[in-house]
Amino acid sequence: MEGLELTWRYQPSTVSTEADGDWFDVIVLPTGRIALVIGDVMGRGLGAATETVTLANAGHLPPALRHPDGTVELIGDTHGIMLGVGDQKLTKTRCRFPAGSTLALYTDGLVESPTVGIGDGCQRLLDTLADTVDLPTIANLPTTANRLLRLIDRGNGFDDDVALLLARANPCSHGS
Repeated sequence: MEGLELTWRYQPSTVSTEADGDWFDVIVLPTGRIALVIGDVMGRGLGAATETVTLANAGHLPPALRHPDGTVELIGDTHGIMLGVGDQKLTKTRCRFPAGSTLALYTDGLVESPTVGIGDGCQRLLDTLADTVDLPTIANLPTTANRLLRLIDRGNGFDDDVALLLARANPCSHGS
């Protein structure tokens, strides 16, 4: 996809022997836009160029955005309403996503554990993204993903799986 670089990681739980439900997908829409989605099924087992990005959060932690100048922020609702829970209307958030920006979508296992609270874990995520050195090579995004996976609290194994999807806006060669 011209103008967009992607990398992803999936880290299964080391404690659970059942299938977990963290997932992600990248979908090219008919309009030429791209949908980045990430999810975490509750429970365990099988039963359970300057552009803008539009986000709708359905029960997840907010995505993290690293701007080209290195500043970082969590964007959108802190937690939306989970899909399938009653009558709901998702709130959309639009933000600038210029070339050089990196968007991080992640599930809670990356930032939360029995010993690390969500707030502290999200701050560690932001700090790691802010410390990312921009290299002029495609290797930067996979390196960033690997650094983020080091945030997982691995003491006594970790009891939640992790899905991580990073998207980096690159300049389009055709100017659009």
